Amino acid sequence: MAPEPKPSRGMPRSLLYALIPGGFLLLVVLMLVFGRAEQEEAGPPGEVGTTAPATGTAAERAAEPSQ
Repeated sequence: MAPEPKPSRGMPRSLLYALIPGGFLLLVVLMLVFGRAEQEEAGPPGEVGTTAPATGTAAERAAEPSQ
């Protein structure tokens, strides 16, 4: 029987295949940790600031004489 070929470059595939999902899980954990660290807290409820909506269409506003 022929001898089993050895990988000629880089790391073995099995290690590479194990590192890919491991790196993904590490990335997810880091995103969760830093996302919780920078999470903003809502302040106490206050008055809702309302503004009157603009009246008329853009064409009507453009037709009005400017002051």
